[in-house]
Amino acid sequence: MADAEDGYGGPEAVTETGKRFMDAGVAGLNLEDQIPEIKILYQWWMMI
Repeated sequence: MADAEDGYGGPEAVTETGKRFMDAGVAGLNLEDQIPEIKILYQWWMMI
């Protein structure tokens, strides 16, 4: 099982991320469904 965060970008990047994990032989993949603007605000808030 691997954690792929939010797939590292848009649809094309998520597809590429999935392919790379499959090529590495990962049995399972966890992807987070995040809205980029909310993620940025959360990261900013955690720095305060």
